[in-house]
Amino acid sequence: MPDRPSDPGTAGARREAIVFLTHRYSPVVMRVFRTLQAEAGAFGDVYLLGDCRTAPASLDEPAFRTFDFDALKQDYPSRLGEHLVPGNSHLVYLDFLQRHSWYDALWFIEYDVRYSGSWAGFFAAQQSLTADLVGCHLRPWRAEPKWSWWPTLAMPAGAVPEENRWRGFFPIMRISAKALRILKEKMEAGWRGHFEALIPTVLVREGLEVADLEGNSPGEGRRCCTCIDSKDGCLTGFGTMRFRPAHLFWGLRRDLLYHPVKDDAAIGDLLLRNGWLKAKLAARRLGRIARGKPV
Repeated sequence: MPDRPSDPGTAGARREAIVFLTHRYSPVVMRVFRTLQAEAGAFGDVYLLGDCRTAPASLDEPAFRTFDFDALKQDYPSRLGEHLVPGNSHLVYLDFLQRHSWYDALWFIEYDVRYSGSWAGFFAAQQSLTADLVGCHLRPWRAEPKWSWWPTLAMPAGAVPEENRWRGFFPIMRISAKALRILKEKMEAGWRGHFEALIPTVLVREGLEVADLEGNSPGEGRRCCTCIDSKDGCLTGFGTMRFRPAHLFWGLRRDLLYHPVKDDAAIGDLLLRNGWLKAKLAARRLGRIARGKPV
């Protein structure tokens, strides 16, 4: 795993890191990381990143990196409170880029995200996206005015009117180095807020492009998840990408992102790994084909 600028292989090719974020190192989580590492390695350098306070000393993984949030937060007085969660994940993103400055873009994937297909297929489908920010549930303020984290945004008076503010949902995201450096400048100037509001609001204000993995707009590529909104625009618990509840069964629909999938609720993990559910789904699919129904 490179600790210095690496040769991208092709002149002008974009260097990307794929960073798996975790505070847990159970067999299930490590298996998820190994799968990502094996399937996504052709699309970027795959890292395992965790808080140094919970990192096991015995972990033998060349791609493993840590961060110290207690030390990191001292560099960002415009953070949101004293803890990583909720709302301060962007400090970890900024720190990672500072230590790996040769990358043009970085994917951050939380440990409880799953993809019901090959990660190689997922990343191949995103290659055409040029947006500086790629994430889920990207919405302007007017589409979700009751979101509870809007009030955390603090910026110079009049800098961004309410109607021009944006939010996202970022258990998985890609962000460009350019975007992170702009974000850092704003934070140094005193801007702060929950990262799922601060990041897209800053980037849209600065004229950078954002794209949604729901694929609902032209130029956003293949749909990779579902985010189901309530009547007032808030994220509900019925899509494949949601805040809660955790998915008990996941992967019933292929080639989609799922969140959250926890160790103690991942029955779908077990069934998929043992082949029973795969066989059941294949039989149902063949039956629908035989009856002339859509699959």
